[in-house]
Amino acid sequence: MRVYKAGHLLSTDTIPHGAGGELDDSTKLDNMLEFGGAKNLKRGQVDGLPGAITSNIIRWASGTHGSWDSAYGDADSRYVYALADLAGQYTVNITRAYRHLVHFKKPGTEEVIFQFDDVVPGNAISIRTQVHYAQNGEINDGMLEGSTTCPSVGGCADLNTSRIVLSQESGTRENALDPLRTFGIITRFFSPGNIFVRSDGNNYAGSAGHTHRMSVCAGPSCGVPEGVRCAAPPPPRAPPGAAGGVWRPAFGPGSSGRPFSRRRACSGVSPSPMQ
Repeated sequence: MRVYKAGHLLSTDTIPHGAGGELDDSTKLDNMLEFGGAKNLKRGQVDGLPGAITSNIIRWASGTHGSWDSAYGDADSRYVYALADLAGQYTVNITRAYRHLVHFKKPGTEEVIFQFDDVVPGNAISIRTQVHYAQNGEINDGMLEGSTTCPSVGGCADLNTSRIVLSQESGTRENALDPLRTFGIITRFFSPGNIFVRSDGNNYAGSAGHTHRMSVCAGPSCGVPEGVRCAAPPPPRAPPGAAGGVWRPAFGPGSSGRPFSRRRACSGVSPSPMQ
C-alpha cells in the first residue's frame, strides 16, 4: 500500500520513498506478509531460481465499466476494487494469501481506502504484516516530513490497546512550485479475530530508518505460531478538514455495499462487517 497526497504518507522504508531492489527484504521494508519471522519470498533470477513468482489479480470490480472494456473499473472513476493472490510469492506452504483493496473516490466526498488480508497458512506459523508511515521528521529526497504519533493516553507504547495512529505532513513545501504538504492519515486497526498491534518506530531489526513502522501480528503477540487466524494490515483515514485520506480496516468484509462476497475468511474465524 502506497499513499501519496502532495507528499508520501504510506510508503517504503527507503530513500527516496518508493525505491527498492530485488535484494531488499519487502517483508521488513515494505508491506509484504511475513511468515515465520523470516524472508520466505521467492527471489527469482537474483538467486538463479527457476519458475515464475506469481501474484495475480484474480478478481476486480467492473460492473459499471460502461463503454470501456470489462478489464476497466468504474467508468466515472468513483471507486476501484481488486483482489491479489499473494501465495505464489512464498517458499513456505500457504493455503491462502488474499489481499483485497478498495478505493472509494467519488468527487466531493472523503477518499476512503480499504485493505484487508485474508490469510491461512498451511501449518502453524507466525504471521506478521506492517504499515510504513513516511512522516517521521526527517528530510527524505528533499522533502521535510512531519510526524507520526499514537494519540491516546498510553501513546505508541500502548498501541495494541488504542489501535489508533495519526500521521501528519509538515505543512511545508520543497519549493515555490510545490503544493503545501498539509495532508494526513488517521489509522484504526480492526479484526474480528485475535491480533496484536505494535509500534516498531524507525529502529526495528533490519530497518533503514526512514519510516515509522507499525506491525500487525496474528495471535496474542508477535512471533506466536498461528494456524487458523488471519494476519491483517491496518486502516487509515484523513483527519477532520483534510482533503483526502484513508480508512483501511485490517480484515474482514468492508462496508455497506461491499464489492466482495461475505464468507468465512479463515477456519475458526467468522468475519463481521466493519463500520
